[in-house]
Amino acid sequence: MRLLPFSRNFSTELILRLAIPLGALALGLMILLGVLAEKRERQVIGESLARAAARMAATLEANLAERVADVDLLASHGAWYRENDREGAQRAFDVMRTRHPAFAWIGRTDAQGRVQAASDGFLQGESIATRPVFSEGKKGLFLGDVHEAVLLARLLGPPPDGEAALRFIDIARPVYDQHDNYVGVLATYLSWSWVRQFFEQMLTDFDRVRGVELLILNHENRVLAGPDPQVGRMLALEGMAKPDGAGKAHWHEAAWPDEPRHLFAWIDMPPPDHLAALGWRVLVRQPSDRALSPVRQLRIQLAIAALLLTLGVIGLACIQARRITRPLARIAQAAEAITEGAEPRIPASDSHLSEVDSLSGALQHMLDTLTHREQALDDMQQLAHRDVLTGLHNRRALELHMELSAERARRSGEGLAVLAMDLDGFKAVNDNHGHGIGDALLRDVARRLQEVVRSGEMLARLGGDEFVVLVVAPRAQLQQVGETVAQRILGCFERPFMADAQALRVGCSLGGAQGAADDHPQDILRRADEALYIVKRSGRGRFQWWTGQA
Repeated sequence: MRLLPFSRNFSTELILRLAIPLGALALGLMILLGVLAEKRERQVIGESLARAAARMAATLEANLAERVADVDLLASHGAWYRENDREGAQRAFDVMRTRHPAFAWIGRTDAQGRVQAASDGFLQGESIATRPVFSEGKKGLFLGDVHEAVLLARLLGPPPDGEAALRFIDIARPVYDQHDNYVGVLATYLSWSWVRQFFEQMLTDFDRVRGVELLILNHENRVLAGPDPQVGRMLALEGMAKPDGAGKAHWHEAAWPDEPRHLFAWIDMPPPDHLAALGWRVLVRQPSDRALSPVRQLRIQLAIAALLLTLGVIGLACIQARRITRPLARIAQAAEAITEGAEPRIPASDSHLSEVDSLSGALQHMLDTLTHREQALDDMQQLAHRDVLTGLHNRRALELHMELSAERARRSGEGLAVLAMDLDGFKAVNDNHGHGIGDALLRDVARRLQEVVRSGEMLARLGGDEFVVLVVAPRAQLQQVGETVAQRILGCFERPFMADAQALRVGCSLGGAQGAADDHPQDILRRADEALYIVKRSGRGRFQWWTGQA
């Protein structure tokens, strides 16, 4: 049976018999590659959105944790409570608002909830005793869910553009005097417009062109922030699971109410350390048509290229067919290897046929674009004020606290002292028992130090086995107070520490330095380190003030 009426020449018929199956194979490979590419693209975009949601949730949590840490540090720097310095308190609040405009209002109350001092003087003299920011804040460090403004709505003016009403997040904590007596609450309202600024920072111009949108949902899946038509809506989307508490991002594709299908990913936002979860969920979405448009266009291009290749193969000799099928086979093998987890690399075509060469370049460009997007998402980082191992303040928090304490000391005439310490025998623990036991020992040391450090004193870990205590006291009593603190610290090392059910004994050496009114905080810390060096060199296990002599 002849394939075509005009195929009377044997060699032509032979070529056709070879070319038609090869052409059909080329067409099939093109179609398969398009299907695999779209499936892979959908998975890659879904996983990319999931990673974006996870990173945005982590960044949002880190930003929120920084604001909580700012409030915590400001409250611990509370001389104006003990001194009843309302003007000093208002100056401190105004400085904090200038540094962090996200705070819409900062105020301090007395023990009954009446505002004694506040940023811009707002609500001063009024009672906020019935507001959660006071009723919950007096119980401990408190982070409240988003709510509409009540008392401040008439004072702060109209809401920002795009907001129907002023909305706040409450951050508060109780404050105690030098005798650990409860004296009031440091209350703050974090403006919800901060979330819009967060959106602007997180979404690039490329994301917006591609239709990528970011939403924040509460524990009921009601939209707190996002595109204006979505705000306030309750979402019940196919495939969206209930919160699992595992901090894992998920992705799915489904139709949205009154909208086309979207690829979307979501993750339950973890709470800041030591605080109850808000139940927020971060969701990132992208319209399926926009997300998959490049690969669908590629499928059309592949189909056209396959048809042209098939027609071309029919009119070429077998050798020409080999030139075509060889690079296609390599591309198909690379595509299959990619689906199995191999490096996303499409081999360059050397067929000198524009359709095949363009196909290889287009696929590689697509893979490079996806790879660059993933690398860009990996570049997002978060900052924290806490040491990861021990939970103590870290160097960044110490430096900020020292600057605030030094400024207060210059105004009030108080003195500033730094006690630097490290552990005697810690290296032997690491050498003999391993770094895991060493880390467990550091955590137990940190816990015991926290038990002896009192209100008005700040404990921080600089790294390794190095710790610092910052003391602020009246200048005439500074030396006595510093020595008392040092003795409390030395005393807590008389008992063995527990590390992974092992009792270990280590000692402690301390060096202290007192600061003059015009001393830079870093100079005081350096002198304390010098005093510590002298102690370590001359016997260890004791405390000595810096005398200026080596």
